[in-house]
Amino acid sequence: MGRVMRFVVGLCLFLSGIVFVTWFLVPSLISDYKINIAKLEMSEAHLLETANCVTKVYVLARCEVSLSSGVDGIKDSINYIMLKEAIADKVQLLVSETGVVTTNIGMKYFANRVLTYLAFLMLLFVGLIVTWKRMISNKLLNY
Repeated sequence: MGRVMRFVVGLCLFLSGIVFVTWFLVPSLISDYKINIAKLEMSEAHLLETANCVTKVYVLARCEVSLSSGVDGIKDSINYIMLKEAIADKVQLLVSETGVVTTNIGMKYFANRVLTYLAFLMLLFVGLIVTWKRMISNKLLNY
């Protein structure tokens, strides 16, 4: 019974990791994927509040962009995580013909963001396989 319970706990951790990574990274990827990059314009209806891009763990860049609508003052934020050493670009707000707001960084490094998501999924999958193999060979700690 102990082996089955450990497998169930490991599987739940794996699935919760997938849900978290997907919840955190995919919504901005989907909204940027739907945008026609050729028809982007500088946004005059939105104000850039703050933009902070830092590199963590040598190659993992994180960008946090806060913006507000100039018309009704609604505040929003856009977060990016990508495999990139450093981002030296100035953040600019762009708007599509459908009214979706994005940034030049999000569009420029779209492929990096997709690769980052796939890399996180691969790491989770490798962790599941290693755990499964250790459980089968009975080298998993008994707790």
